Amino acid sequence: MNKRMLSLLIGLVVIAVLLVVNGCVFVVKSIEIKYETPTNLSEEEQQEFDRNIIEKSGLSIGKNMFIIRESVVTKNIEKNVKDVEVVSIERYINKIVLYVAVRTPIMAVPIATGIDETKYVIVDSMMKVLSVVDGTPEELEGLAIVENTPLTGGSVVVGETLSTAYGNVVYQLQNVAVSFQYAGLAPKEFSKFITRIRVTATEMTLVTNEGVSLLVDLKDKNNVVLTTEEIKHRVKRAYEWYLDVGMTVSGGYATYDAAQDAYTWNSSI
Repeated sequence: MNKRMLSLLIGLVVIAVLLVVNGCVFVVKSIEIKYETPTNLSEEEQQEFDRNIIEKSGLSIGKNMFIIRESVVTKNIEKNVKDVEVVSIERYINKIVLYVAVRTPIMAVPIATGIDETKYVIVDSMMKVLSVVDGTPEELEGLAIVENTPLTGGSVVVGETLSTAYGNVVYQLQNVAVSFQYAGLAPKEFSKFITRIRVTATEMTLVTNEGVSLLVDLKDKNNVVLTTEEIKHRVKRAYEWYLDVGMTVSGGYATYDAAQDAYTWNSSI
């Protein structure tokens, strides 16, 4: 056997070994789910919930680790399991760990579904549609209700994220939700703090449990639209004012004073 044939044979053997190793070692042998937030499910319900997430993820035992795309797994889960957000995915030699969080409904946004019919879209802080309801008191209990700005642009799909195609109000509502998270208010506490939201072209009114209206400008005194960062800053200041003073008063309204970079309260509105 000449050297050329020997080299070719060795090369084929190496390739065969790599294929065997790749097929035996770098495959999914276990899938684990870890929750960043409590699910409050029974053991049996939890097992079924886990099975559903894994099934919808597209992952399976024996799948080659090298062909798994985390972005695809995330999309599969979040599209098909409406209550779950994928926080991160970790992979080991033959193990996948999914870190997920149960989504928290925080707002009920009206949407016109007929000439005289209005339903409510229940969303989380990322504007993910969790459900569409008729708007009975029981269905809206514990949620911040958007009062004066219904969504436009047609029907919504549970499991998808609202876009500004449904109106600029979506952009402003997400600004509010994200801004409060930035200020330190967890999603599960949001609707315990804010009960009603009104949005106009120039300002948002956020009504607290104590009946105080926090006015957040969307435009400056020169009628220039504020940036997301500017709105985030003002919402943060509003929340700081509430923690410092707002819980000691009821009714009235608080407005942002640019000169002091702080909110001040007035007893009537």
